[in-house]
Amino acid sequence: MRALQEFKPATHVVEELLRVDRFIEENKQIILERLQENYSGVTAQKQAYAMFITGSLPLVSGIIHVGSTADDFARAAAWVRDKSPKADPINVLCHFVLIYLVELGWREVLESNEPKRRTMWTRIRKAVQEPPVLP
Repeated sequence: MRALQEFKPATHVVEELLRVDRFIEENKQIILERLQENYSGVTAQKQAYAMFITGSLPLVSGIIHVGSTADDFARAAAWVRDKSPKADPINVLCHFVLIYLVELGWREVLESNEPKRRTMWTRIRKAVQEPPVLP
């Protein structure tokens, strides 16, 4: 499978603008476990993908606020405003960080001997690829 279409800009945001990649790497296991818990908690519900994304935003926001400096955040927010003046920088940055995290989790289990985890991360990955279905 190929990388998510948005992975390249997500990598740019995480590694070059926000510079939270080191923080993510240092805390990768707990972050990925929380994402798995978020997904497991909503899988039986209607609109599970949208609920997963919504439930993951506080975690992602915390990663941005704890893992980046004020200057890095300001630079990333300016980049968003430059690319899309009407977009909310925090929402866009959270979206890209979530994509980065999901791709990281999916790649980690891709070659593993854990079919249940592989299936879960494939579904989580699908959740960030598909737009939410509105009622």
